[in-house]
Amino acid sequence: MNFDDAITAHSQWRIRLQGVIAGTNQEKLDPQVVAQDNKCPLGQWIHGDAKHQYAALKEYPVLVQKHAAFHQCAANVLRMVAAGQLEEAKENVAKGEFFNASIQTINAIRHLRKQVE
Repeated sequence: MNFDDAITAHSQWRIRLQGVIAGTNQEKLDPQVVAQDNKCPLGQWIHGDAKHQYAALKEYPVLVQKHAAFHQCAANVLRMVAAGQLEEAKENVAKGEFFNASIQTINAIRHLRKQVE
């Protein structure tokens, strides 16, 4: 996975969650699984190839932390949906905790890429 693919893979989560909230995404997303930061393609890269290549860089543990926090936020959105809190979930994705965690994760990927390039 390259850095652009990492950003793209990460960005797909917003679309997926918006679909879950709207009822157009029929994917069965378990909050307990989504909360794990090593199950998605980006997480597998972070804990695999990226760890071997970039673990010594100060930007790497920041990315690990931001990505893990992001997955906690994504799981919280799914819990809101399951509890029928659709407006809260929608707001969380659009401009709340999930939105901020997503931006922070993308910025962490960009900072790591900048250090590497």
